[in-house]
Amino acid sequence: MTSGRTPTVLQRLRAGGLPEPPVLVDSSQARRGKPDPEGYLRAARLLDVPAPDCLVIEDAPAGVEAARTAGMTVVAVRTTHLDDERAGAHHRVDTLSDTVPLITGWLEGHTREPGNRTTR
Repeated sequence: MTSGRTPTVLQRLRAGGLPEPPVLVDSSQARRGKPDPEGYLRAARLLDVPAPDCLVIEDAPAGVEAARTAGMTVVAVRTTHLDDERAGAHHRVDTLSDTVPLITGWLEGHTREPGNRTTR
């Protein structure tokens, strides 16, 4: 789920050397924006994955709240917001690169326990 529009998002992904995702839900596909969970729930349905089996990487408090409300595991990347504004995230990391071990562990089933643990 992105607050951007698909053409812009795809252009930025290509510029960063990243592949096009199989599903991309942008702001035009949700009647209500974040912090409403509608966009994240739509993405989960399109992927045919139950919400609790989804991992979300977010940087904004509204996105953390939306994903958490949707019942998804949330990793917050520290950007321009204070940690307490993203207190609902299961994990907080300094950079996008720092998400790699969390993603790997989550996929292996090691970080899926509920709770509000923080990774520093």
